[in-house]
Amino acid sequence: MDTMTQTTHLDAYVDTSEVGPADTIRLADHLLDGLRMTVALRDQLGSDYADVYHRQSHALYKLLAHRGHDHDFILQAMERALGSGRSMSSVLVDRAVQDLAESVAEHFGADPDYAPEVLEPGWDEGGGRVIHWEHFPDWAYLVPHGGSFDYGPSWEIGPMTLPEGVRVEAVNPQTLRVLPI
Repeated sequence: MDTMTQTTHLDAYVDTSEVGPADTIRLADHLLDGLRMTVALRDQLGSDYADVYHRQSHALYKLLAHRGHDHDFILQAMERALGSGRSMSSVLVDRAVQDLAESVAEHFGADPDYAPEVLEPGWDEGGGRVIHWEHFPDWAYLVPHGGSFDYGPSWEIGPMTLPEGVRVEAVNPQTLRVLPI
């Protein structure tokens, strides 16, 4: 099947009604790779370049929009991923870790001056992105499942809903790693 025929069928591949978060991320990475190849083959595609690029970028846009991402984020994510050579999954994890840090602050009632912070990529060798917060003991263990907090008065902390497409693991009581599914 030639490139033109393949890209004509991309819309059929992005019917995400039965696609889970992990499949969405893998499919987004494949579509991004296709966009990169299209850009690399620009001269060979000639007059078909614009149509091929449009169809591939539309399929990626449609996939991310179906998963609830807003228009501005999708355009920024596509530009960031294409320009940097990063995978779409790493760009999506960047967004998810920011959203999760804000949710942690709200869930645990963080003082805005001492809110959880997202550490720079490569903070350690563990992969993903990391949220660090020293102002609530053991919070990292309570995020995914909830539980009781027994420092001083006993509190019951409910579980948090994680952003789609990520999983978390506690690095230590004050540090949470966010990884793609």
